[in-house]
Amino acid sequence: MFKGEERIFDIPGFSLTAREWGPPDGIPVLAIHGWLDNAGSFDFLAPLLPQMHIIAIDCPGCGHSTHKPVSAIPNIIEEPFYMYQVADLLGWEKFSIIGHSRGGVVAELMAAGWPERTQLLTLLDISGFHLVGTSKECVEYWQNALHEYLTRKIKPGTIYPDMDALVKERMKTYPLAYESALTIAKRGTKEVDGGYTWAFDRKELLFRSPTIFAYEMAEAMLNSIKAPTAFIMGEQGYLKMDKNAVDLYPKWVPNHKIYMLPGGHHVHMDNATAVAACILEFYKANNLIK
Repeated sequence: MFKGEERIFDIPGFSLTAREWGPPDGIPVLAIHGWLDNAGSFDFLAPLLPQMHIIAIDCPGCGHSTHKPVSAIPNIIEEPFYMYQVADLLGWEKFSIIGHSRGGVVAELMAAGWPERTQLLTLLDISGFHLVGTSKECVEYWQNALHEYLTRKIKPGTIYPDMDALVKERMKTYPLAYESALTIAKRGTKEVDGGYTWAFDRKELLFRSPTIFAYEMAEAMLNSIKAPTAFIMGEQGYLKMDKNAVDLYPKWVPNHKIYMLPGGHHVHMDNATAVAACILEFYKANNLIK
């Protein structure tokens, strides 16, 4: 099996959907997508990794997964709990993780929180915890997040006359190829009167998480990652948004390697062949594949 089968994982309060790739006896890998994306984000990369049994998750409120209750607080710190429950349902005691962007932060939290369960960690165009600051800034951030949550107004999503218009608008969020944006859109939209709109959970994903890490805590968290870690960065991606992307955060991970590739924030989609080559090299260097 290497064609992207659909899976559903029922955990308390949620149904999390996924795309399953590769042989059941392959190297177990959990793939976690980025902000406003879904499991379709890995449709180009997964087929290039035939030795791996990849479960590409739709995070809560994304793709076909359940949305959180209306009263839920948007909080990225919850997601490792959900992901480990999926791993338990799969019977995976130890496994590797591939995380893109926001999914990379979730992957880091998982690897830091339960180091002995993470075999290899691959971070696609993500540096470290993107919410960092001084202790004073953490307090200010918390105050702003609390006020934002209690006064938030959830507006309906834009309706686009056709899929082409929606895809072209999506390409402006982070520059990415048309086919890449279309793949994400096919799994992440719904047809409504007047056209198409995004189906992601707007109350969860369009408001800030109240969790923020001061530099000292972020360093301690990343220091606790024991798994060999690969940072695969697009030259026109996250580096353009955060000057610490290579200069600081990866250095806090004890055992890491950095790969720099042509491409933007969705380098794993737009330049999937090169990204797959880096991942295979990384897995071979750590004796997971021959």
